[in-house]
Amino acid sequence: MKNIITLVLLSVLFSVKGLNAQSIYNVTKNSSLTSADIPTTCTNCVINIANGVTLTINKDVYFQNVTFNGGAKSKSTIIANNHDIVFWSAGTFNNIIAEWKNVNLVNAGPLNFTNSVVTFTSNSVATVYTSISLVSSTWKLEDNSDMNATGGTFSIKNGSLTVGDGSASSKATAVFNGAQLSLLDATSFVTMMTNKNFYFNWSPYNGNGKSITTTNNNLNCGSGKSACSAPVLYGPASLTAGGISANAMLPVKLATFTAKSTNNTVVLNWITTQEVNSEVFEIERSVDGINWMTVGSVAAKGTSWTPSKYSYSEVVKGGSSFAYRLKMVDLDNEFEYSPIVKITMNGVAAGAVKTYPNPATNFFAVDGVSTGAQLHVVNMNGAVVKVINGYVPNAKVSLNGMLAGNYVVKVTDANGASQAFKLIVSR
Repeated sequence: MKNIITLVLLSVLFSVKGLNAQSIYNVTKNSSLTSADIPTTCTNCVINIANGVTLTINKDVYFQNVTFNGGAKSKSTIIANNHDIVFWSAGTFNNIIAEWKNVNLVNAGPLNFTNSVVTFTSNSVATVYTSISLVSSTWKLEDNSDMNATGGTFSIKNGSLTVGDGSASSKATAVFNGAQLSLLDATSFVTMMTNKNFYFNWSPYNGNGKSITTTNNNLNCGSGKSACSAPVLYGPASLTAGGISANAMLPVKLATFTAKSTNNTVVLNWITTQEVNSEVFEIERSVDGINWMTVGSVAAKGTSWTPSKYSYSEVVKGGSSFAYRLKMVDLDNEFEYSPIVKITMNGVAAGAVKTYPNPATNFFAVDGVSTGAQLHVVNMNGAVVKVINGYVPNAKVSLNGMLAGNYVVKVTDANGASQAFKLIVSR
């Protein structure tokens, strides 16, 4: 890695030479910077990378006012191993997948990412001096990668920052030491995968306009875990617009999940609006809403920032009604369940039953359940902490007196059929 003094001298050199006229580079086949004739010190450059094409950064580079454009249909890839990538002024990434191993990224100018995924692996370091903007994008700090943000605002809209890769060996960290974290909507989050990964910030973060502190926490502390002290927050934990939750979040966002039947055939359709590192959707069926069996699977797109449509069908005999759910599994073998849809074999599908908001802060509600249902809220020790009889759909259930953490909501309808849902309470 270059000495920081060298970087300062290059900055002075840029200021003396002034800005050059815009240069455009079209990368239409797999290339390195050298073979594509892209200069080491690229100023006012637009680098267009075609669909499915990989550009390899094979030398230390210093960018000033540079834009990377990927293909509109499928994101293009930038690979870098063991090099410095320095932005002295603005940089923009559109529709780009970046895979950076042992990279030293420095941004002295603001960086903007749209529909892009950046993965730092091995011992990469991201030194953030000024603002970073993620729009429908994600940064992933894997292996032993570190981010040190000392200035500007790290803003996320419809995106995420993932710290750790889910493995026990990963010690990735995200340190905010002067920079401001801002989650601009309810879908954005920062997640720490294990208790070897942590988030550091003395200052509160902005959660969709609300100031949320992460100090004085006691998540994942104690014997066999981490010796916590403010302002360090160890995983598994997530920062959301609603506050801190005591689990890692999967970056798969399900927009719709529906079922319909024709004769003896059931057709399931679902749409995701975002997928990061997803591997497979396992389809599970139940006749009572309690006991489930896996009946099939559909391969996931892996990483997608645009809506993705999926479908699954099967012939079912020997019953008049069934329940279905998706087990959404990512490449780290972490998984999460979808809402449940019910189907009757006369072609009419019942609405999806779900709890919302989730994570919840002050209350939760249940949608799609029949009037008169009974709710049991159970903590992770198996103790029932709340019982609601004669529930009315979408009525608010107060969370007063309940600690932050994971719970199970068991919903039993008037016919005795039960379903269980995970509920995250954040404070």
